[in-house]
Amino acid sequence: MLTISDILNDNFEWDEVTIDEDEFEELSTELIIDFLKKNTPKERQLLAISWNFDNSKKSNPVDR
Repeated sequence: MLTISDILNDNFEWDEVTIDEDEFEELSTELIIDFLKKNTPKERQLLAISWNFDNSKKSNPVDR
């Protein structure tokens, strides 16, 4: 399984890499947590303000 260290490594080779949806979700969560830990409250607030909650994984046609 990939780690965020792999993804953040400039020399990482992506040619043969495939990930499933669960792995993608886990990695994206870890990347966001890493970003939040490394940045200031102002940058965290900017992320929260620009976050798009309209793109949930499961969409209900009735809600549209």
